Amino acid sequence: MSSVEWDITTHKIERKQMPYVNIKLTDEAVTQKQKEELITDVTLLLQNVLNKTPKTTVVVIDEINVDNWGIEGETVTNSIYAQSILNSLKTNSKLLPFYIG
Repeated sequence: MSSVEWDITTHKIERKQMPYVNIKLTDEAVTQKQKEELITDVTLLLQNVLNKTPKTTVVVIDEINVDNWGIEGETVTNSIYAQSILNSLKTNSKLLPFYIG
């Protein structure tokens, strides 16, 4: 499970519009190649859809630790942990009962 947040704003530089895209991802094994692909594809998207020049397009990727990202009232870490336990129980009926408190 990877969470993504997009923030697209425009900054003025010398009377020109500079698109700024901020991508926020949970830090769950996103490779350097995937990050490069995101930056390239977002830049091309802004060029193709909004006629923005790649030369002035800025794309920033922030990786957020899953302990610092919450969904449905709990951290992503806890949600992933709980989900992995439930999946283990479904696939291995020999696990001993336990308590999550």
